[in-house]
Amino acid sequence: MNPLPDTTYVLVGRCLAPFLTDIQKEDLARDLARPGIRWEALLIEANQQHATPLWYARLAEHGLLDLLPGDLREYLVQLHAANRSRNRMLRDELDMILGLFRDSGIPVVLLKGAATFADGLYADQGARLMSDLDLLVPEGDLQEAERLLMMEGYVDDPTNKAHLDEWPDRARHGHIATLLHMKKKAAVELHYKVAYGQSGRILTAEAACASADSGTFRGHAVAWLCPAHRLLHNALHATLPHREFLRGRLRLCDLAEFAALVARYPNEVRLERFWKSVRSHRLGTAIGSYALLVRLLMRTVIKPREISGNSWHRDRLLQSSPSALAPERKLARLRRLAWQAASFAYDKIHLPAWTWRNVCYGDAQTPFTARLTCMVRQLFNPRMLANIFGRTG
Repeated sequence: MNPLPDTTYVLVGRCLAPFLTDIQKEDLARDLARPGIRWEALLIEANQQHATPLWYARLAEHGLLDLLPGDLREYLVQLHAANRSRNRMLRDELDMILGLFRDSGIPVVLLKGAATFADGLYADQGARLMSDLDLLVPEGDLQEAERLLMMEGYVDDPTNKAHLDEWPDRARHGHIATLLHMKKKAAVELHYKVAYGQSGRILTAEAACASADSGTFRGHAVAWLCPAHRLLHNALHATLPHREFLRGRLRLCDLAEFAALVARYPNEVRLERFWKSVRSHRLGTAIGSYALLVRLLMRTVIKPREISGNSWHRDRLLQSSPSALAPERKLARLRRLAWQAASFAYDKIHLPAWTWRNVCYGDAQTPFTARLTCMVRQLFNPRMLANIFGRTG
């Protein structure tokens, strides 16, 4: 296999490994100490990957912070402190919400970042960047849960675009519109499914709740996804809902959490069952490539058969970011643009199939003609056409 390219995505990703041996630390230190490292480009990459606080935390854990320029190190210290303060506020908010729901008899399963609050996946409380609290509640309790939050000052997200949905069918969505607390700057997503579209059909709410782990958070009895389901949820959420794999935009923060789960729960994640589920839904290419990046960047020992033969996707995903070394040579820039064009083409070729499985999905009783009509509307509405031709994100 070819050596890893010297891109900002690769170098930041290598820093996010949850554990490094002494030899691996020496290799990383040597690469970070090279002359010509484009530190500003690395910071931009970390920001784009929603991984800047984690980048700081992992460098501190690995004893590599002294390799950073002084001004960058000071900036990361301040950013990390601000994120730790925000996470403290979100923990307080979760404490309040769990109390409200407990008093009303509403069971809750914590998803994504909220689950890390309960099981302490990150020893550093400022490491994980969080945009909201994701809470899975029974569909029959959604209205009451929403009412309770609104009584506490939460309001509908003013940027919600649900009214623009061509086919607002709840069977494919995973949660109601985000609720915001404008004063606290907190956001909550009340889920009735674990995830959107195809992901929510693979990992159902019923299966997630039946095998959930349980414990306490600040005295509240609470549940969160078991390690096996958290690993599957992470991989599905990182690759499918917004065509992340098709578009070549796998976020380093998601890869790092996958690696952290494998490191924290080596026996409980049940990798054989994980790959069996992936294969049964024909997602070997997408999630196999995702796992390959975790293995290459974060030194996680994952060896499924899906990893072999993914060299094209490996290059597409790893070589689409700028060079980590200055100056960025013309050939490197052309190579990056070529791989970005490859991802653009790959996405558009597979867009109809993705749309069929995720957007134009009702339930088992939805007529084929209704799905087909939705598909035509989706592919030829102005917003989708603008996205195809690159005018929107």
